Amino acid sequence: MRDLPRFKYHPDAIGTQVLEASLEACDCCGLPCEYTYRGATYTTHQIDNLCPWCISSGEAFRRFDVSFVPNVGVADNAFVEPWCAVAPDIVHEVSHLTPGFAGYQEEHWWSHCNDAGQFIGYVGDLPPMVFEGIDAQHFVAEMKSLHELSAEDWAWFVSTPDKTHSITFYVFRCLHCGKIGGYGDRS
Repeated sequence: MRDLPRFKYHPDAIGTQVLEASLEACDCCGLPCEYTYRGATYTTHQIDNLCPWCISSGEAFRRFDVSFVPNVGVADNAFVEPWCAVAPDIVHEVSHLTPGFAGYQEEHWWSHCNDAGQFIGYVGDLPPMVFEGIDAQHFVAEMKSLHELSAEDWAWFVSTPDKTHSITFYVFRCLHCGKIGGYGDRS
């Protein structure tokens, strides 16, 4: 069994369920793989199975001109820094070499400190302590305000699995300062 590639901007793609166990052959390399990508693909090609190795190496991008996140530089979050300050190679890495995540609408990727944020998961699937620190205060306040949630509502979202929610909150962490950010959308 090969070691899974490390995705700097999506470190737990198995935990966020965009990579799942599979014995199916990858549409790119043709090899049976231990895991296949189950997230969205944005391409004109029909793709059913992609292994994480072809995503990480860029082979899936080269062969299928595929993007895994359609809106890297867009988010409805007041604390997002402009993507024009993020280096083009980072934009490429997030768009074409990093597994996306499952969203209700077209996904966005949060940025901070002139870099892409690291996608860490969905509110109800993360440990509640993620939202208790000073690094998460702005995110929590913004999500409660934007989605008109009381403290009790927010506590329910944090303590119940994401799949039971009518709003999904996508959570990122800044790789440089540790700030928590992201956005939410409704089904």
